[in-house]
Amino acid sequence: MEKLIKAVLQKTDELVEIIKQSKEYKTYLSIKEKMGENEQIHTLIQEIKKQQQYVVRNQLKNQKEDKELKKKIKALQCIPLYNDYLNAVDDLNHYLEPIKKLQDYFDQLTK
Repeated sequence: MEKLIKAVLQKTDELVEIIKQSKEYKTYLSIKEKMGENEQIHTLIQEIKKQQQYVVRNQLKNQKEDKELKKKIKALQCIPLYNDYLNAVDDLNHYLEPIKKLQDYFDQLTK
């Protein structure tokens, strides 16, 4: 069994290296870096998170809070760099899905 686990880990490492060398991963890293440097995106994300936490913490279903939150989310979605980031995350998740499925499979075997 130990030999099998070692082989699976080796193949997983190889898969991770292939993903790291992919255009999609490099694009993701580049966009993520640009996002980190974009004050407008950073501020909007922080405001949205704060407002979401406030709403959840206070269990609010108030239309004013909801409207303000939707307005900020819409503003964020209007920024091309943010949309590029979302697309890059989706592309990268496509590559990571087999690893997740493999992990789930082995989790099921060990239960």
